Amino acid sequence: MSGVITFDTAYDIVIIGLGEIGGGLLRKIASVDGKDRLFGVDVNNKILAQYQAEGFNVGNTIPRANHYIIAVYSTSQVIEVAKKIPLDLVPLISIESTDEPGTMKELYDTLSRLGDFDLFCFPHRFNPKDQEHQYFNLDRVASAFIRRSAVRGIKFYQRYMDVSLIHVFPIEIVELCKPIENTYRFMEIAFAEELKMRCAEKKIDFETLRKAMNTKWNINIMEARDGIGGKCLPKDTNIISNYFGNFNLVNTAITSDGEYKGLRRKIPKINKLVIVIPMLLFAGLAFYVLSNRIFVTFYLNKYIKTFDQFSQEIRQIEEKPKAQRLELMYDSMYKYSKQMDKVKEDIRVKKNFSGLLFKD
Repeated sequence: MSGVITFDTAYDIVIIGLGEIGGGLLRKIASVDGKDRLFGVDVNNKILAQYQAEGFNVGNTIPRANHYIIAVYSTSQVIEVAKKIPLDLVPLISIESTDEPGTMKELYDTLSRLGDFDLFCFPHRFNPKDQEHQYFNLDRVASAFIRRSAVRGIKFYQRYMDVSLIHVFPIEIVELCKPIENTYRFMEIAFAEELKMRCAEKKIDFETLRKAMNTKWNINIMEARDGIGGKCLPKDTNIISNYFGNFNLVNTAITSDGEYKGLRRKIPKINKLVIVIPMLLFAGLAFYVLSNRIFVTFYLNKYIKTFDQFSQEIRQIEEKPKAQRLELMYDSMYKYSKQMDKVKEDIRVKKNFSGLLFKD
């Protein structure tokens, strides 16, 4: 942080809410305009410390500025922070948060009683796993209550994106776009979950069926994992369900997802240690057995073989005439002693060079 921020300090741009959307916007805009006249606001001290360490101007108080981008999570938060924005510089206030329908009208009426401003509705479209469609490199919809605000908003965002990517529609349409887009995604996943549950009842392999269906060029059955989570999809789907009330298909999707999550919760979670520990024990036992087999094969077998040869020679000597036995016995024992010395030397070498254990 460059210094103590006061209300007398005026910035060009202030981004309110430094979560996934606001934090990304802070970095993207800084890459074009630099950090000097850019400011980030958040209530989380850990997040503020992170951006401060990176050299950004940040704080938990909203300073005076020419442009504000609101990127907080909920509708209530949007209204709360918008009321705290200083209006003496007649700022452009851009709402990138996903809001409940009617929020823009409530904001416009509330702020109009406090001063002059330009309100611009520009809901974000963001997919963290899709680098080609984030922030300023994708088509987005926009709106405003008056022409001046629309022109000013578009001119501001032209600094960071191609104007051909900005599509202007009536404000009630733009407000509905983002939550309905996420609701549509929710329903796609809920369909996959429902299909997986019904396949299980018929003992049909869902993944094989899904793979086969997705060979068709205009079909894309989603994965069915652990239920629909995250922040945006459930929140926005509930916004649309509450707004329309009798949107039966959406309500059914919400119910289906709840049923699927319930079934997933009944599936016992397998502790990795339950699998890993027996595998380690088995590996240890296998190594023990194998090393004993190696010891028998490469160490004891040579002793046994040499002793068997000596025993066989002794039995043959006992069948010889008595006058020859002593000399033959002496020769055999001498030969046996030499062979055992050689075996011991071979074993000593193989102990020192374990790679030779598998050479015979």
